[in-house]
Amino acid sequence: MDQKLTPSTKFRYGLDELSQDQAGNLEHLIEKADFFHLPEELVSKPPPDEYTYTITVETTVSQHIIRFSDTSISDSIRPLYDNLSILARSGGRRQ
Repeated sequence: MDQKLTPSTKFRYGLDELSQDQAGNLEHLIEKADFFHLPEELVSKPPPDEYTYTITVETTVSQHIIRFSDTSISDSIRPLYDNLSILARSGGRRQ
């Protein structure tokens, strides 16, 4: 069965828990998305039949959270979301 991220799916990844390639790719996608400069809410009120997703990135000095829906996901976030979905399917550490 193909697992997808849903609003109730919570995974936590420490870069030290991932392979060097996975960690480097994740860092690259966060940087490429300009994640820490994105507005927290990318969706004001999603339609009733859409999921809302939350991605939290924590560093030693800061934390940033963004929320988006199926239709409000921006092109800059899509690769990061897709990568996190792949990590979730591969058995990331559930919270």
